[in-house]
Amino acid sequence: MYRQNDRPARPPTVLQYRTRLFRPWSILVALLVLGVGIVSLGGLRATRIVCARSGDEAGACNFRRYALVRSLDLTLSPNEIRSFAVEARRTSKGASYAEVSLVTTTSTYGTVDLESGTWGHVTPERAHDVAARFRAFQEHRTSTMDEWLTTGSMSAAMMMLMTLLMFGLGGVMLREQLAQRRSIRVVVDHEREVVLVRKREIPFAEIDDVTVELGRAHFWSSRKNEHVTGHRLVIVTRFGDDVPVTREFRAGERGPHDGARRALLRALGRAPS
Repeated sequence: MYRQNDRPARPPTVLQYRTRLFRPWSILVALLVLGVGIVSLGGLRATRIVCARSGDEAGACNFRRYALVRSLDLTLSPNEIRSFAVEARRTSKGASYAEVSLVTTTSTYGTVDLESGTWGHVTPERAHDVAARFRAFQEHRTSTMDEWLTTGSMSAAMMMLMTLLMFGLGGVMLREQLAQRRSIRVVVDHEREVVLVRKREIPFAEIDDVTVELGRAHFWSSRKNEHVTGHRLVIVTRFGDDVPVTREFRAGERGPHDGARRALLRALGRAPS
């Protein structure tokens, strides 16, 4: 024969609150940094030039630029190209680079930009070499051509490093700001006698105390020499494995955390100190 427990089930106690110092400019800065990373990634490009002819025919040349922005896919007859122009230039710091363009004989295309600008530039030596090979094809001294105009190795390495840095910094700044806007949630399951925090279950018997910890908030998105005070609720266990309710410190006043601490202690059947 079974005895039914007549004690009514006590529903879980859900503590949920928000505490944040909203800084919309930080989100804008994070998006701007990510935008710089996208621009840097857009500087990585490569242009393939493929020309072929059979016999005495003029043949055709395909110019295809692979890039995140300003891609190109153009097919022309060598007779439609007046010149394969290469202009050697120097940056303000003295580094040399080449600007490459096609001057066509058609009003449809005019001058076609193949490579330009100091960001992601092609070396003059490589540009002149490709231009010489194109002229050889155009003058029927060769019947095929397959060449690449690519960013110099040092320039490509610097752009990739810049891209990774900007994506990394912008990503952590944006994540930090979005995390500040999430609500803080603690569930006290009275039937099972556990506290649920960030998918972790902490038995009542292991909880020694609940405290409010002081630390720095907005670490990645602070202004220069700025220290933003933050707080977070921490469940102190008897075995020294303390459990922060949030990974990050939340900017703003201490009051909401103190209120949540008292409410959590009461839910555990303990008198707040």
